Amino acid sequence: MVEDSKFLFEEEKVSKAIMALAVPSIISQLINVVYNIADTYFVGQIGDPAQVATVHVCMAAFVMLNAIASLFGIGGASLIARSNGVGKREIARDAFAFAVWGALIVGLLYSMSFYFLRRVLLPFMGANDEIYPFAFQYVFWTVTIGGIPTIMNVTLAHLIRAEGASKAAGFGVAMGGVLNIILDPIFVFSLKLGLRGAAIATMISNLAATVFFIIYIHRNNEQYQFELFPAKSCLSPEIVREVLMVGLPSCVMTLMSTASNIIMTRQLRNYSTIAIAGIGLAKKIDMFAFALAQGLNQGVLPLFAYCYAAKKGDRFHKAVRCTVIAGVLMGVIMLTMLYAGSTSIVRWFIDDAETVDVAGKFLRIICLICPTTSINFFVITLFQAVGKKKPALVLSLLRKGIVDIPIMFALQPVLGVFGVIWAIPMADWTDCVVSIILAVIFLKGLKNEMKAL
Repeated sequence: MVEDSKFLFEEEKVSKAIMALAVPSIISQLINVVYNIADTYFVGQIGDPAQVATVHVCMAAFVMLNAIASLFGIGGASLIARSNGVGKREIARDAFAFAVWGALIVGLLYSMSFYFLRRVLLPFMGANDEIYPFAFQYVFWTVTIGGIPTIMNVTLAHLIRAEGASKAAGFGVAMGGVLNIILDPIFVFSLKLGLRGAAIATMISNLAATVFFIIYIHRNNEQYQFELFPAKSCLSPEIVREVLMVGLPSCVMTLMSTASNIIMTRQLRNYSTIAIAGIGLAKKIDMFAFALAQGLNQGVLPLFAYCYAAKKGDRFHKAVRCTVIAGVLMGVIMLTMLYAGSTSIVRWFIDDAETVDVAGKFLRIICLICPTTSINFFVITLFQAVGKKKPALVLSLLRKGIVDIPIMFALQPVLGVFGVIWAIPMADWTDCVVSIILAVIFLKGLKNEMKAL
């Protein structure tokens, strides 16, 4: 760990340290959302609801790539930052190597498996006869060919951010996003590749970002002492357990989000392709609020982990207060903007009156989770940063899977299509209550523990 990074974690004013770590992460997440939305936007300009619905259906397969990246990236980042906090650089280097190669191997297995099982998985995810041909084109380029670049892009960003290189992490992800926005209209319209062109643009963009990170690591290896090549010590039970168990809650949350999304799509399939396109648009737009919360908390995770391991209790609690205030404030602002401008925002994506009407109504329901999502992400990140696996895992399961899926089935017969959508905010609100209770208990206990030292 270089001196600038050590100063940032130990001595810099807390609010400035959070800004330095979180702002690049937030910007990269927002650009990441923009380039994900770019696919929906440019495909929407084709004017075919079936192709817009395809992007939503395939989201589940694409999100699984982020689940793998979160497992190794966030788990590795937490262990790296905690190890640096107590001066154990050799453990940090081994954790870096294990996370990189673990993500690479698991990602390759997933990408190949999806290709051979596509005829079963795509219909299961909600692809009907109208959508299936488009869905196969999309996942071939984004998952089978582009799976490894997508996983490594996200994983490497997490790992170098844990070393204090937040600007480089943010730049790499943002560069990929900007490139995707540039390539989308070229491949979709100029080369007349349609939906397949959007998928190819996504694959190339993630590959470019991954190449940037590899070059950055190579050029800065002496300064940061990154370790890309595995040694026997990186497979020690302690490192494997810490990386996987700390990263597991984020992975599970993503997996359960995928399961929830598949079940929701299958239920909406009983209504119409318009309903699937509508929820796809609403969720894509709401991803801006999700990105703000995720970017903020992923950015400050290394600061929490470092201060906790170094037993800097006062600095730890100041970081907690600043992060909570910033997260809730951003959530309230996003709620106001999305609720007030729902229909206008949706119309920007597709000029189909029925789809605009349905998506606008869905968005006004979904955006109600903006403030609570910030709190939920913060608490899960807090527990991951300090290595508390069980509460982080419980909250991840509550947010997606345990609560929302039963609510979908309970409300759908009563409220129809809107009952399925209302399950999203109801589950998030439930998780928020539990999150606050667990966080208060933990922080009070930590304060007493630090006073006793």
